[in-house]
Amino acid sequence: MAYVCLVAAILLVVFTETIIMDMDFIINKYLHHLFTNYGVYLLALQLIKLIVVKKFNIHK
Repeated sequence: MAYVCLVAAILLVVFTETIIMDMDFIINKYLHHLFTNYGVYLLALQLIKLIVVKKFNIHK
């Protein structure tokens, strides 16, 4: 299930044509967690958050 979330997040990036400069940073930050389900969820959530922020210009 965690990997499904990750794939969905990546597909969302592809289909929304969102260019994310911070992606390398996020992947490096969470890479050592990728072998646990929790880490995959974290990575997926970070990607989705970035897409939402970039796409809809939401600044917190």
